[in-house]
Amino acid sequence: MSTNPVLGGLATDLDRTDIQLALELVSLEEQAEAILARINGIKSELAERHPEKGDYPAGDYRIRVTVAQRKDTAAIARDYPAARYPDLYKPAIDTKSVDAYAQLGKIDLTQYLVSGSPSVKVI
Repeated sequence: MSTNPVLGGLATDLDRTDIQLALELVSLEEQAEAILARINGIKSELAERHPEKGDYPAGDYRIRVTVAQRKDTAAIARDYPAARYPDLYKPAIDTKSVDAYAQLGKIDLTQYLVSGSPSVKVI
């Protein structure tokens, strides 16, 4: 076994593998951030050059510009209130209220908790 200053002592093969994987993960995440920043910069520049939606020739490629639309739910709710248009609305569980109930001891959430996928982060 060899000593490893990062671990402050003896390092096993497993430790070395963890260190190598952590270093690679950090490096790849940094590269991904830089690449994503560049991608977003290019998209912004192309959107500025072509503010209208449509297809624009670019050599063997086409640049497609689209403009996303979404419903303004606040305006719809203002113009179509629930009291007059109940068929446009649906009841939903309010998780903040559920949490408040749990803090007051009115509900035990342990039986309702589900686990997601494990998350890994090198810090």
